[in-house]
Amino acid sequence: MSQQDDLVEALSAKTNKLKCSRKSVKLKDSERAVEELYSTGLLGKLWVDRTINKNVVKAIILKAWRTSKGVQIVDLKDNMYLFKFASEGDHKRTMELGP
Repeated sequence: MSQQDDLVEALSAKTNKLKCSRKSVKLKDSERAVEELYSTGLLGKLWVDRTINKNVVKAIILKAWRTSKGVQIVDLKDNMYLFKFASEGDHKRTMELGP
């Protein structure tokens, strides 16, 4: 399975858990949204035995990557984050230079 397939599967699993108290809501995978996320997003997991404060993680990542147009950091669950880059260039540079 590719990284894109894993990401789609993880996002689909999260949407399946969503509930609305009044009306049923169904979310459909958007191929365009998946392509955009794949070209400008990263999924990151910290492999540690304890939960790290998300503000600390965000501060370190922002300082280390020094993106030209910024990066949005979404806390998915304990020590797992979604990084959405504002530009494909920042995404590509981060991928090439490593974490």
